[in-house]
Amino acid sequence: MAKIGTLVDNFGSTSGLWSVPGDWAVNGGQMVGTLKGTAISMASNGSWDLTDSSFSAQCGPFPPNGGQFVLCPTQYSNSPNSVSFLLYWTGSKTVVEARQTVSGSATAPGTFDYDPVLHRYMRIREASGTTYWETSPEGLKWTVQRSAATPITVTAVYVLFQAGSGSGSFPVDNVNVFPNASSQFFA
Repeated sequence: MAKIGTLVDNFGSTSGLWSVPGDWAVNGGQMVGTLKGTAISMASNGSWDLTDSSFSAQCGPFPPNGGQFVLCPTQYSNSPNSVSFLLYWTGSKTVVEARQTVSGSATAPGTFDYDPVLHRYMRIREASGTTYWETSPEGLKWTVQRSAATPITVTAVYVLFQAGSGSGSFPVDNVNVFPNASSQFFA
């Protein structure tokens, strides 16, 4: 199984790496999901090994009803096991959860206020049995928002990008692409 760090896409064109429903399209070098009243989702076409590897993406701005990226063992959002970043609007601000779901039970002790500049890049990394949820303003220096013993089997995970119902758009870009790739690549 290929390491998830080798999944690289800057969305210069449709790459074939993703199952892209009609509400997602490449636009201006980004993959953009358009919300039309119902939730939307885009998944990787294959599974990847997160063990001693990392997955990052430049996401946002997020739509008013939030969005997330999820690493889970199935291509479907109803997986009972996952690690994810979940963003949602509280009525006064956007909050980020560094979340894990095990056997259908979600916990998110790593909750923080979303800053579109400081949290422009989000990364989930696994190293030696520990999972890290990290953010970065530029994809070079990372801040650990949460770490925990790896809660699920991560040898074969899919990537899902999802956004809530409502209106707006959800842009995704620079999947494992960094300003200085040689210093960031963690296959």
